Amino acid sequence: MMRMSVAVLAAAMVGCASASPRVPSRPSVSSLETVAPTGAQEGIAIGVSASANAHGPNSGVISNNKVETSGALMLESSSAALAEALAGNSDRPTAESEVRLAQAYMRHRVLDKASEHFTAASRLDPREGAAWDGLARVWRDWGFPQIGLGDAYRAVSASPDSPAVRNTLGTILQTLGYGSAARVHFARASALDHRAVYALNNLCYSWLVEANAEAATVECTRALEVDPNLTAARWNLSLARTLAAHRTEKGPEP
Repeated sequence: MMRMSVAVLAAAMVGCASASPRVPSRPSVSSLETVAPTGAQEGIAIGVSASANAHGPNSGVISNNKVETSGALMLESSSAALAEALAGNSDRPTAESEVRLAQAYMRHRVLDKASEHFTAASRLDPREGAAWDGLARVWRDWGFPQIGLGDAYRAVSASPDSPAVRNTLGTILQTLGYGSAARVHFARASALDHRAVYALNNLCYSWLVEANAEAATVECTRALEVDPNLTAARWNLSLARTLAAHRTEKGPEP
């Protein structure tokens, strides 16, 4: 099967790694340690990379506690939304208030604090799907999707009808190189919410990885019908058309 060049794939999505084609078996929920993630309501399009300023194990920030603490304190004093989430979580924290606070930190890309509060939420309520989904995203954005895979499956177990949760699992599977399995969850997300443009874009991207220009064009066109301004879908559609044109010029493969 024809594969797109490394340069083209890098432009389509940042951080997608190749792996063995064997689809991993679903981890046992009971065997995984309880930890937590970020807002399930935010669908993430794979074509858009995470902020380079996210604090994580590879950032060089988390090891400097003084710098990290100082930055968090400045953020907490300058962000009204974060200050409100902190106030709502100060007296008697609940799983919901911990998730809201973690999501506030996630929006500012302070991933270590987001992870801390998603973890707290999952311990308060192990059936809180948004907590597991958020932790899966934290690990994915830190560059360790293999660690987040179990949390993504836990999120689906807790919230099987959440399109954003399905999408998160799909992005992690795709990043690990399990495209076929990823597309199952992207398609499920789209079926659960026909306006889940992020899932349609991710289906488009996944088909691009397989060099299937026709299928990619269909999904990116669907995404742009929902949101004509989605940059990732526009870019991926352009790549799909370029691939199709290249194949037409080259002719059928022998």
